[in-house]
Amino acid sequence: MMDRARASKIDCYAIPEEQPEAKPNPFKIGESVCLRDGTATHGAVSGILGNQVLIAWDDVPGDPRWYHQDFVVTEKKPAERDRPRAPEEKPEVKPNPFKMGDAVRLRDGTFTNGTVRGILVNQVLVEWSNVPGDPQWYSQDFILTENRPVEGSRALHVDQLEQNIVEKACGLVARMDDNQRRRFIAHLLETYK
Repeated sequence: MMDRARASKIDCYAIPEEQPEAKPNPFKIGESVCLRDGTATHGAVSGILGNQVLIAWDDVPGDPRWYHQDFVVTEKKPAERDRPRAPEEKPEVKPNPFKMGDAVRLRDGTFTNGTVRGILVNQVLVEWSNVPGDPQWYSQDFILTENRPVEGSRALHVDQLEQNIVEKACGLVARMDDNQRRRFIAHLLETYK
């Protein structure tokens, strides 16, 4: 028996419990899901109990497992992943302001005395007079028109091409034997009378 003289030292009070509001479970049975952290994909919802989701994984053998709804997200369908960009997301294409033979330079000033040799949409093929090598492609945004006489650069380019042709012909003739050389000279004299 308990001694009534001794009162219990435990006091009880009615305190309302503070629980967060339960979010409704956003998933439906049969829906394709994956884990938020990406560790598991290709799952299907097999059951729902409160805020718990029962998921059966396609690539994992065994029984379905329960997960909290906060750790699971709806998996995007392939059509949603690979859909083309909306037309409004594409930048507008600016017309190419250059023409073949225009005198150009780079905007940053590293190369000057260039001549436009080709145009392909927004790309410009530029040949530099002071840089040896093949012409190079640049975006039209990196090129500016240069104020210099264009005819002089064209004449310089034609003279350079003619000199290269003459040098190649001289090298070819130098490698010929005497009979080939005589026939070649005779052919040239006949052709260019």
